[in-house]
Amino acid sequence: MQGGQITFILLCALSVTQSLAPELVHMIEAETGSNVTLKCSASGTDQQLFFWHKLQFGYMIQSVATGNMANIALKKNVERSRFNVTKVGDVYSLFLRNVSKEDEAMYLCQAGASYAAKFTNSSQLVVKGPKKKQKVVKQSPDVELVLLGNTVNLQCSVLLNTRESSDECSDEHRVFRYKAGSEKHADNIYITNSSCDVQKERRCVYNLPKVVKNSSDSGVYYCAVLSRGEILFGNGTEVLIKKELCPYVIILGTLLTCSLLVTFSLILIRRKQTQVCDQCKETGNPTTFLPAERDILPETHLNNEQEVEGPEINYAALHFSRKTKWPKKKRKFKEESIYSTVRHFSDGEANEG
Repeated sequence: MQGGQITFILLCALSVTQSLAPELVHMIEAETGSNVTLKCSASGTDQQLFFWHKLQFGYMIQSVATGNMANIALKKNVERSRFNVTKVGDVYSLFLRNVSKEDEAMYLCQAGASYAAKFTNSSQLVVKGPKKKQKVVKQSPDVELVLLGNTVNLQCSVLLNTRESSDECSDEHRVFRYKAGSEKHADNIYITNSSCDVQKERRCVYNLPKVVKNSSDSGVYYCAVLSRGEILFGNGTEVLIKKELCPYVIILGTLLTCSLLVTFSLILIRRKQTQVCDQCKETGNPTTFLPAERDILPETHLNNEQEVEGPEINYAALHFSRKTKWPKKKRKFKEESIYSTVRHFSDGEANEG
């Protein structure tokens, strides 16, 4: 840089150049492959001679275009397919097509008469290329629930986008963990349980344990990786404290569930008994039992029933209704149902009797 400045000063001294008052250098930014137009106004100056100069760091100053008040043309060593120069009134324009990093330099315009040229304008062209990050830091999980006193594991992965270097993870990374909004300094974590796989997965994984002691430990935690003079930041992990259920609440909930189950079972049993009783009333035959009722009958009743089983056993249900009223006596008869067992005896059994 100093060599270029000395050359520039000598050139100005040899041409006995007079400069205007110090002016700011115009900064022009352009993407790689775009087109750029540099303009220089020479109004108020003698325009017998005009020059476009290119001053690139580390190189000698180079003349791009020269001319006079009538016309201006590019120098022979300038690539004409990409450069062009025009003059409209007192404004000189320098066009650059499909700019690249090689075009990044300071462009100065000089106008005036012999031995009295002045630098009227200067522009610094900065060419930005498509910068692609070689490394990306990703944190997981995005949200982590943890109980007080437990340890949460924050995972910080350094993803490599290229295979150009096989020793990306060989250098020891300095990994920092810090909390958003915290006034404390970032914690420098010395990784002991890390893994790097450059050839296949192209990533380095670092585990950052954190003990959650109180509610103030909740928040968003970030990890920062310092590698080869570059600081990479992660996307952050939000740590939320999970409230532990009180044991009394668990016990009460269990008891309530059990009571509901018992109540539901009793309702089903009661409804079933009601249906059986209604069926008995409709048929009018209390000796007709359901299979489930037969299991709960006394043994004496079952024995009697077994003794009278067979084709000779008949059951008769006698129903006596209320008698008609007599004119002289008023008697009330209760409605009764008398059941009798009729047994058929054979001739031999009759003689024995």
